[in-house]
Amino acid sequence: MTVDELKALLNVTTDKELAERFKRSKGQISKWRSNGIPEQVLNVIDAMLVKQKKSA
Repeated sequence: MTVDELKALLNVTTDKELAERFKRSKGQISKWRSNGIPEQVLNVIDAMLVKQKKSA
């Protein structure tokens, strides 16, 4: 998953909004663009999606 895909999934439009959602800096989001989103963050996203599916 890319940063832009994550932004679309979470319905945020800016890196700043994404950073705030994950309590990170904009610089960290920039690193995610270059190096990929860390596995730990992807695991949190997966857990959020599972929770959403169960409540739907």
